[in-house]
Amino acid sequence: DSNGSTSAISATGTITGGAWTSAAVDISSLDDGTLSVSISVSDLAGNPVSTSANIELDNSTPVISTVALITNNATNNQHGADGNTVTLTMNFDDDLTSAPTVSFFSGGNAVADGITYAETADSPDTWTATYDVDGSSDTEGNVTFTIDFTDDAGNAGTQVTSVTDGSSVEIDF
Repeated sequence: DSNGSTSAISATGTITGGAWTSAAVDISSLDDGTLSVSISVSDLAGNPVSTSANIELDNSTPVISTVALITNNATNNQHGADGNTVTLTMNFDDDLTSAPTVSFFSGGNAVADGITYAETADSPDTWTATYDVDGSSDTEGNVTFTIDFTDDAGNAGTQVTSVTDGSSVEIDF
């Protein structure tokens, strides 16, 4: 495990049609890190066969280390007007399975559509989510958001609803 200790866990299995299947193995007590898996079997004639492989155990909940919200308003990047683009930048501590899911709210009302995602850095991931302010459908007020995400090991992160840098955007027509 990641602390440098080793533990042996044994399981029994069956071979059917050349495919080996193991009984369920509880690895919940192991730390994240590289696991070495070894399999040793004998055929009906008593000939031994062994193989091994390394796999990565990752049960850690991913987190977002940085969340920032701005607009491309040339006068004030914390003010959004019709036609401006609102950008949410997110730095994750791990790689994600896909783009995070972001919901934007303008003045408390959901932004209907038009959210665009871009991965701007990889390993670990940095993503942006953007939308264009629409004076005919958006509501004046503060822009808020929710971020949902899952890392490449399938671990869901805790939903994020606030920036980490004190930034904010207000829509005002």
